[in-house]
Parts: sequence; C-alpha cells; structure tokens
Amino acid sequence: MRTTVSNNVFSTGQVNEIADIYVVVDMSINTLRLRFKNNRSDNMIMERIRITLRLALTLILLCTVVELSHTVGARVALTTAPQAPSTPSLIVQARRTVMDRIAEGRMLLESDPNRAEAILTQVFRDARDPELRDRASTLMVQMAEQSWPDDHRRDFLSTISVTALESGRAHQIPPSIILAQAALESGWGRSRLAQRHHNLFGVKATGSQAAASFNTLEFGTKGAHIIRAKFRTFENKDASIQHHGELLSNDARYAESIATGNNWRAFLAALAPTYASDPSYAAHIAQIIETYGLDRWDAVCGEPTYSTQA
Repeated sequence: MRTTVSNNVFSTGQVNEIADIYVVVDMSINTLRLRFKNNRSDNMIMERIRITLRLALTLILLCTVVELSHTVGARVALTTAPQAPSTPSLIVQARRTVMDRIAEGRMLLESDPNRAEAILTQVFRDARDPELRDRASTLMVQMAEQSWPDDHRRDFLSTISVTALESGRAHQIPPSIILAQAALESGWGRSRLAQRHHNLFGVKATGSQAAASFNTLEFGTKGAHIIRAKFRTFENKDASIQHHGELLSNDARYAESIATGNNWRAFLAALAPTYASDPSYAAHIAQIIETYGLDRWDAVCGEPTYSTQA
C-alpha cells in the first residue's frame, strides 16, 4: 500500500510515523487542558499554548515532508533514470575488429595487394565465425583469379578454392596440395569421374560405398598398365573435397604428411609414395603449384592465434 502526499510517494511506515507525532502532541495538549480547565484566568494562555504547539507541529511536519520528498524523489530518479547502454560483449567487439580488418584488406586490393592478401589470410586463419571466413576467402580468390589463365583452369580453381581453403584450415593440409591434386586427378574438372560423379581426387570405393567403374592407369613392378576399378561417387565437389581432407588427416598412412605443417614440399614428399602409384606424381603436383602460385594461401593451415573471439 502507498500513500500520496504533495505529489510524492510515501510508504505506509512513513505515514504511520507522522500520525504518531500528531497523537503525542494532541495528548500533551489534552493533559494541559485538564490541568488548567478550572482556572478561567489561564484560558487565554492555554489557547495560546495550544496554537503555538499546533504551529510547531505544523513546522515539524513540513520539514519532515520536505525531507521525505527529497529522499523519495532521489530514489524514484534512480529507479526510472534511463540505464546506460551495456558494454558490448567481447565476441561482438571481436567481430567488429575482424570486419574492420576485412574492410582494410578490401581497400588495399588495388594499392597494396600483397598487404591485402596477408591481412585476409590472417583473418581467414584466425576467425572462428564461418561467415567472416567466407568474406575473407571470397576476396582472396578474387585476387588470385587475376593471375590464373582465362580459361577452364581459372573456372575450375575459382569454383573449388573457397572449399579448399576451409578444408586446409580444418584439416591442417596446405591448400596448394588440395588444389593441385584436384586439378591433376580430375583433369581440371573435365574428367567423366569429376563431371558425372564429383570425384575430384580419384578416390576408390570400398565395401558398399556408392561407386562407378572406370578404366584407370596404374603403375607397378611391371610398369604402367590399365585396370578396371571402382571409384567413389559424391553428391557435389564440396563433399569430395571434405572427404579428401578427412582421409588425409585421419588415416594413419598420411600422419607423416600432416606432421609437416604448411610446408607443401615436405607434405608432398611424404604424401606422394602412399597416395599414388605414379613415380612422377610428386613432380606433377609440384609443377601445378609453382605454375599457378597455389601456395599463396598455405599459411591458413598454421596454428590460429585467436587474437579475437570472432
């Protein structure tokens, strides 16, 4: 229950306190009346005393009301005052910082492309938010396209680069290896296995996996020969790249390659003898990487610094 006095709000306890003051004063006045009621000469004095006490009580009440009014007003002001905006969370602040870095990289695309690519590569490596990584990688691919031949090779690399970057980062595989292997194994995306079944890496099927049969060239102790083999089929190119990353990062046969980090030459030297039977496989992969500058992004498979939480 709340009582309103002089447009200010008082609690029930405060009102009771004021009422008690009135009761005490009235009791004092009545006592004085009884004591002097038989003395007619003192009637005027008693009346004056009564008036004086009433005035004093009124002054006390006024002072109390003013003090209480100030107190209640201050409390109401604190309660109803607009709250200061809360400090943005660390994640929000980190996201803004990363977006600023991406914007900086975009602005430097023309004036200082090397610096721009370094900024975007670091953002892609460190950012936890896939949306922010996608923004960075899209700009990175746009820059690289200018150095690739304006034909089916550019189309192929442009199509798979963003996914290759994500796989390289997630599985700690140099993107140059992923891109060069896909280009070599699929004939730059033009083989029937790649076009019809989205198998970019010549991965063979095992067990009950969905498969398609093709002739393939194999190398053995008797030299090169053609065999019929079953190859895995995938729903799309992204699924093929994802499987390739999981295969290399989880299969114990490729543990030595993964341990080399983002050094594509060391990675390739450990990978080639196990991955392919062609003794020239490593040389073919190296030629593609060097010709098209595919190692420009290999730093993304390094350890993230996580300087931000975005």
